Amino acid sequence: NNNNNANDRNSKIGIDIDFDETVKEIKTLGSTQFTGKLKRKYEKEQYEELTGRTKKKQKVPLNIVRGIKKKAAIRERRLEQENKDAGIVTATTNKKKTKRGYSEQNRRDNRVHGPAPTIGFTKKGILSVRREKR
Repeated sequence: NNNNNANDRNSKIGIDIDFDETVKEIKTLGSTQFTGKLKRKYEKEQYEELTGRTKKKQKVPLNIVRGIKKKAAIRERRLEQENKDAGIVTATTNKKKTKRGYSEQNRRDNRVHGPAPTIGFTKKGILSVRREKR
């Protein structure tokens, strides 16, 4: 009944347009000019709309990700320095709460599993202790 009222209202005016469908057509037409990140985002939305699930992200090797993050940090520092030299006031960031660097040394330190044995030795994951040391 509610739907009938809407149809009656549209036919009285002489307009029979589905607004959602029109918006979708306009976006599709405009999407032909998308480039880069915007294009990928639009394609992702289309895939989700068609399949109902998200695409898996492409895996990137860890050393490449580290390089990307390192370059991004360098660019960020350079931009901050340029702004500082130009006298541009920007929002302050909390520098005290910095993440621990992801270095090879930190990776090696985190790789130790469990407490290091002070007595005895481990072999194949089993801690062996001499009788007199127990």
